Amino acid sequence: MASVDDHHVAVLLMMGEAIGTFVCMSGWGSDLGAPALLWARVGSAALRQCEECAVPGLWEAFDAIVAR
Repeated sequence: MASVDDHHVAVLLMMGEAIGTFVCMSGWGSDLGAPALLWARVGSAALRQCEECAVPGLWEAFDAIVAR
């Protein structure tokens, strides 16, 4: 199970969030498939962290590009 305490998981989440922010702001990349593959591996850790920190939108840009 993925955990945000794992450095590699945290890095993937931060990369996904950065990419998601860029895509959402620029409108590019609507055909990206890689974020969905990453989210499938680390999304559960992200959602747990949102609950634990009581910050529902913590990884919202990453989640937004996966939902496209």
